[in-house]
Amino acid sequence: MTDQKLNVAASGDGEPTLVFVHGFCCAMGDWKAQVDALSSTFKCVALDLPGHGASSVPSEITLAELGAAVNSAKARSKGSQFILIGHSLGCKVIREAYAQSGDDVVGMVFIEGAFYPGDPGTVSAKARDAVDSAGFTAYARRHFADMFVDSSDPGLRENILARIGQVNPDFGRALYLQAVGWDAIRGRETLQSIKVPVLVLQSSYMDAELKRRPLLPGIQTPFMKLVAELVPGAELKVIPGCGHFVINEAPEAINKELLSFATRISRNTP
Repeated sequence: MTDQKLNVAASGDGEPTLVFVHGFCCAMGDWKAQVDALSSTFKCVALDLPGHGASSVPSEITLAELGAAVNSAKARSKGSQFILIGHSLGCKVIREAYAQSGDDVVGMVFIEGAFYPGDPGTVSAKARDAVDSAGFTAYARRHFADMFVDSSDPGLRENILARIGQVNPDFGRALYLQAVGWDAIRGRETLQSIKVPVLVLQSSYMDAELKRRPLLPGIQTPFMKLVAELVPGAELKVIPGCGHFVINEAPEAINKELLSFATRISRNTP
């Protein structure tokens, strides 16, 4: 990231430093409620991933490059211990960041993560056909429209859908196809490598008719089941009554869980 613009913002003080990593076609501003609430206790760092917000499009469009951007943001913050917090695609990005440079990471939080198994070539080919038949922007708008539930705020929905048009279509297409095939290649491996406390916060799932529903207590998504299998001691919690953008729909509940997790870690690390 040395030759490209990476937009990073930091506020607050106190260790461990919390690093907030947004999802696909999103931006650092999605974390405003979390940063505002938690920066009175911990240093909070948020970034626009490459190709998003005010950060430039990377020369290599890979999740590894996005993970390197997270580690660049860590270095800029001058922190000594970090909790990596990802939403949606950010859950994959922070695992790439951890795989590259995890010695100073003391915790990880996955919010609305997903796992899509299958042959990467087949999965990617199916996704490529779907994107190219509709065009990236139209496909992404339809994809994002399905991330909300009946109780979701219509204003939030429209604001998020409107941002899709700001993403470079060529970049968006390339990153989306990268992300679709990533689970089969790196999904299990990057979870198995984790040696720090993990918190999973999940709020929604896709039912048999491919309609997004609020997740009910006692139900586990494929991603939750995989984390439970591969990361011993991981905490799995449900945030009820929300769609995929739970960090915006239920910020108080998310903030409470993040504060509790970070506080416990701060007490248990030198």
